[in-house]
Amino acid sequence: MTRHLSAVVAIALFAAVTLMLATTACSTSGNQGVPDSGEANPPAAEQPAEGYPPTLEAQEPAPTDDAYPGSPEDEQSGDGPGDSEGTQGQDSQAEDSQTEGNTGDTADAGDEASESDDLVEIEVTQPPMVEDTVFVQGDEVVELPESDSPLIGQPAPDFTMTDVQTGEEVSLGDYEGQPVLLNFWGTWCPPCRLEMPWFQTAYEEHADEGFVVVAVDVGERVPPEMLEDMVKRFADSAGLTFPVVVGDNALDVQEAYGVAAFPTSFLIDEDGTVVDAHRGAYPNYATLEGHLTQILGETDGEG
Repeated sequence: MTRHLSAVVAIALFAAVTLMLATTACSTSGNQGVPDSGEANPPAAEQPAEGYPPTLEAQEPAPTDDAYPGSPEDEQSGDGPGDSEGTQGQDSQAEDSQTEGNTGDTADAGDEASESDDLVEIEVTQPPMVEDTVFVQGDEVVELPESDSPLIGQPAPDFTMTDVQTGEEVSLGDYEGQPVLLNFWGTWCPPCRLEMPWFQTAYEEHADEGFVVVAVDVGERVPPEMLEDMVKRFADSAGLTFPVVVGDNALDVQEAYGVAAFPTSFLIDEDGTVVDAHRGAYPNYATLEGHLTQILGETDGEG
C-alpha cells in the first residue's frame, strides 16, 4: 500500500513539474522579441530610417530645366517620385514642339546661308558664262539679237586699271576720239578664249583707223598678287598685243556696265558713246567684222 502511494505521489509530482515547464515555455515564446522596459534598444543598423516610409510632403517633384539645364533625359526617366504618364506626355509634346522649332530655324538659317554663299560665289569668284553661243564656220554674217543694254546711246563709264603687258595704268578715257571694243572676259571662260584671236586680228587690221580693243579680266581664282602675272602669261601665249587690264576694281567696272554673264562686249564710238552691246561670244570673225562697221564706218568715210 505504501509503495503504491509513493508511486502515485511521484507521478503527480512529475506531472506537476512537466506542466510548469510547459507553461513557462509558452509564456517565453509568446513574448519573444519584445524587450522589457529595462532592456537595451536594438542595434542602430536594425532601426528603420527616420521619416520612413516617406510621406507626401517628403516627395519632391522631378527637377526642372532651371535646375538641370541641358539634361532632358533626367526629367523623362520616370524613375523619380512624382513622375506620371501625364507629366511625361507634356514633356514629350514640349520637346517635339521645340524640335520642330529648331528644325525650322535651322532650315531658315540654311536657306539664308545658301543664298549668302550664292552671292559670294557670283561676286568674288567666277561670274556666270554664256553657254548658248553657237560658233559658225565660214564668212556667213550671223544676225545677232538686238541688245537691251541701258547703256546704248549713253557715255561709256570711264575706269582705270593696269595693263598686264606694260604694267602701266590705262584709262578708257585715254582712247577718246578712237573707236573701242570693250570686252569683259576671263581665262576660265572657254568662249572668251576662243574669240580672243579674232579680236587680235581685228586690232591689227584696223590699227590705222585708230581702232583699239580693251579686254577687262574678271573672276580669276588666284590670289591678288598672282593675278597680273597669270593673265600676262595667257596674253603672251595667245599673242595678244592690245591692252588686257586687271585691277581690284574689276567688279565695280563690271557692275557699272551691267555685265551679268561672260563674255560680253561693248562697241564705243569716237565720241565715247556706247552704240552696241553683245552678250556672249561672236559666232565667227565675219560677224564681228560686220558689227565693227557701226564704229568704223565714220572713220572710213572721212578717209
